[in-house]
Amino acid sequence: VAEDQTTFLCSQVPDWDDSHHTQDGQKKTEKARVEYRCRPLSDDLRLPGEVSTGVLGLEKNFETSKGLVTLILQHEIQKREAKNQISFLKSIYEKAWTFGFRVPWGEDLQILGGLIYDTVGKSSVIRLGTNYRWTDSLSTEIELQALQGPPETLLGLYDSYDSWSLGLSYHF
Repeated sequence: VAEDQTTFLCSQVPDWDDSHHTQDGQKKTEKARVEYRCRPLSDDLRLPGEVSTGVLGLEKNFETSKGLVTLILQHEIQKREAKNQISFLKSIYEKAWTFGFRVPWGEDLQILGGLIYDTVGKSSVIRLGTNYRWTDSLSTEIELQALQGPPETLLGLYDSYDSWSLGLSYHF
């Protein structure tokens, strides 16, 4: 029995950014934009139509006495040729905002966080974590993830599955 496989053609619209170095030599990225378009290389009506995803982002790095702090803010928009196609993952990025950060506390400790907010489904994912390097070989990590949203959204289905983890890593 032969399995029907479909090939997709994807293209990337050229990146655009405004990166430059400040007077003290630090790299500073102000804006970035990437857009991807995918469509099936088939005319089978059961297949999804063309998908276009646009991302507009802002990244800010600045030096502190404890290390380099990074903040990221971006907006994602996804458009589908056939609006009536069902895709749970579509709604998360149909119109969403993302915020992330990395804050070092000296050489061995860093705090990381991120938020994705879906403006269509009114749902979100929050992820916070920290890791500490005890030696060059030994480190620990603590991470928390929380999902929230209305029950009819993908994230809302998993609203009660918030999680946390504790990790210990040793590199030989």
